[in-house]
Parts: sequence; C-alpha cells; structure tokens
Amino acid sequence: MTGLSPGTTRVLAVVELGRAARVWGETGAELSAASREAPALDQDHAQGGVRGREFVFVSPQKMRRFRVYGSDPLVFAMAKPVSPYRSLAPARRLALMTHFIKSSPQARELYVQRMASRPGGFRVVTLRSWSPDRLAAEVVRLNAQSATDELDLLHLLYVELEPSIQITFLDASGVPHENGELRDDLAIPYADESAVVRAAAAVREKHGDDGERYLRTLARYNAASWPGIDRIAGDAVRE
Repeated sequence: MTGLSPGTTRVLAVVELGRAARVWGETGAELSAASREAPALDQDHAQGGVRGREFVFVSPQKMRRFRVYGSDPLVFAMAKPVSPYRSLAPARRLALMTHFIKSSPQARELYVQRMASRPGGFRVVTLRSWSPDRLAAEVVRLNAQSATDELDLLHLLYVELEPSIQITFLDASGVPHENGELRDDLAIPYADESAVVRAAAAVREKHGDDGERYLRTLARYNAASWPGIDRIAGDAVRE
C-alpha cells in the first residue's frame, strides 16, 4: 500500500475523461472521496496485491484522477495527472488537430507516416488521399499525439487561436507582449513571484476552468519562466 494516503480532497466524479467516461459513464454528482462512495463507478481491481473496488474521480478545478483501492473508501492514491491537452473536450482537441494539419503540410505528412506505422494501420498512399478533417479525426480518435505534439497544440491554442487567456496573464503580470506573443529578447524569469500570483488570480477570475488549464500548462512546460507557478497551479486541487 506504499504511496496511499487518507483522502480529504473534494472531487467531482468523472464526466468525460477519455476511456473512463466510456467505462463508468456520467454521474453528475459532487462527492467527497473522504465521506461518500460512488457505487456507479466501482469495479473489481487489484493494486499492490489488494483487491477491492476502484472509484475514479477528477478534481473540478484540476483534471487529476483519483482511485480508491480496497474496501476502505477513505484511502486513495493519486494517479498520473491528465495533461492539459488531454483535459480539453474531444471537440476542441479535434478542432486544434484539424487546424494544425490544414495549416502545415509538414504536420500532415508527420501524422500520415505515424498512422501508417501503427500495427494494422492504413497504407501511406491511402492516408495521403484522406481529407485533413478525416485524418485529424482518426489521429484524435486513436490518441496518436505525442507529448511534443501536445505542447505544439497548446501553443497553437493559447498564442495563435485563442490568445485572450495569455493576454490576461501577461497584462496582469506586467510583462510586455504583442497580442499575447512575448518578445524574443526577454530575460527569464519574466516576472517575480508576486506578479505571477497577481496574474494567476486575474486568469482565474476572468477565464474560470479554461484559465486553470492555462496555468497548468505554464506549470508543466515553462515553470522556470514563471516563479511559483507550479505551486500556484496546484492550489486548486488543495482548496
């Protein structure tokens, strides 16, 4: 049972989280993992030699999965966090991937080659004949994006397609930018921790859950540039 600890975090049962949504379905009920079970979500499971029921939850502020093992629902382990990209709704992931493939011949060919290399995959000539929309839909359906792809897609989202959250953050932190794009000559870190705290509060107030995802993106990929962002982005789970 190494790594397991008493559960005290208030969580929301999974509504949509890839495979979990298809397995356990939607409950829509706000729960406390420390005090209430969720029978609709349980299944037999083995973890560390302990068999029992498994309960899957996700924090409403931060897409982290929690699993409860054994017969005691007060004990749970925190699973690997869902990446900011994977926490996007499927329709938004599809829209991002479609735009990415349409706007970059190199990206399209990358995914053609990657999909063709999968066991039982289509031939290259067949994939090249597909429309960008069809190719993007298949990439998203099979979760064929790499970790590097996820970063590129999030950059596309926050800098090119929907820069409003980044603009809010940069304005509040006092960091100069042009429509959300940072200058190349800025020194790292871009701001001190007090400015980062102020900017995170502005993002949360104005952009809600989408803002939380943006803060987690900074913490995951660019923490060195924004002092304290890893702690600030984690505050939502501990509230």
